Amino acid sequence: AVEPAEAPVLFNRLYNRNLPIGPHSIEGIGAGFLPPLVEESWGVVDRVELVPSAEVEEYWRELLREGFRGGLSGAAALLVGERLNRERPAHTLAIAPDSLDRYYSRL
Repeated sequence: AVEPAEAPVLFNRLYNRNLPIGPHSIEGIGAGFLPPLVEESWGVVDRVELVPSAEVEEYWRELLREGFRGGLSGAAALLVGERLNRERPAHTLAIAPDSLDRYYSRL
């Protein structure tokens, strides 16, 4: 799973930590609570990666220049996929299920 470093709800739960939960700028993830769908499927989460909002925003802008047409949560997933692939080269799947049209105001 991927979530903002500023709102580590899943991270806290999986690793039994108590990091502070605060505001962030990655729309679509990091709601500050454990959504019911995630709660129901919690057993499949074996790792949580934290990404700082500022790093995701910078990476998102790079992706846009390369033709990416997704939002910040998709960029966060791709960023973590790239990070994991550098650690241990493998085939990585990242899902970015939204479109750029929701983010025009951020450009």
